[in-house]
Amino acid sequence: MRQHGITVEKALGLVRMARATFYRGRRACPEEEQLKAEIREVALSQAAFGYRRITATLRRQGWRVNPKRVYRLYRQMDLQRPATKKGRRGLKRPVPFEPTEATFPGQVWSLDIIEDKLVSGRKLRLLNVIDLFSRYGLGSLVEHSITGVLAARHLEGLFLRYGAPRVLRRDQGPEFEAKVFQRLLRTWRVKDEPVPKAQPYDNGHIESFHSSLREELLDAELFYYLEETRIKVRNWLNWYNRERPHQSLGYRTPGEVWPEAARPRAPDKVGPPPPAGRLANPNHDHVNPTLS
Repeated sequence: MRQHGITVEKALGLVRMARATFYRGRRACPEEEQLKAEIREVALSQAAFGYRRITATLRRQGWRVNPKRVYRLYRQMDLQRPATKKGRRGLKRPVPFEPTEATFPGQVWSLDIIEDKLVSGRKLRLLNVIDLFSRYGLGSLVEHSITGVLAARHLEGLFLRYGAPRVLRRDQGPEFEAKVFQRLLRTWRVKDEPVPKAQPYDNGHIESFHSSLREELLDAELFYYLEETRIKVRNWLNWYNRERPHQSLGYRTPGEVWPEAARPRAPDKVGPPPPAGRLANPNHDHVNPTLS
């Protein structure tokens, strides 16, 4: 106003605003201040969450809020995540792939391996298995090196715990092409569904899971020992299944969707009986694989 040579009184007269209204500061709302504190706490503790997932988390805590209000406060506190640049996908013609659609929990599983490292620089490999319909994390194997025998042993343990799926989607890594791994799938009569090479988007559910794991745990923590890493991954997976709202599930948790129809499925009553289960023994160093 000073730049244009207009007094406060004249400006208020033009817009028909009372002087008391102009000089009175905005009163702080205790409820909104508490909400802002909750938004900040969620945003800082879960740096990968955007305002929509923060809204879902607050609703699960009992807050009656809508995304627009959360977004307004989210912007006011400058909590937005920095935009990420996506690389260009190659122009190579993709190999045709027709994935099995998951229509109920326990029908289609997906697995893949992600890598990280300890503070010392030693490699870590994590084999993760999820159910596609519910996005439920079934179990993670954390080792310095994962062979076909270890992958088969881990997967058989999940078969014995949850029942075998009808379809297993995977990439064409050497661990999953190993004879012992393939023999396990044949024994339990699980359809093998390898995705074409260099087409990770055809196994997008596990890629999305690994993106969350990377952003929310692996890039946020330092790992000094193998056993420490196993504990942290196990705790994160438990939180992911039971507390983390999932956008594709209508902001329900995987644990809320998994029990709806998931029941352990024994192999079909055709052919030889399933293996005795010795591969499921967690002591990897002292078990001879039954499928070798």
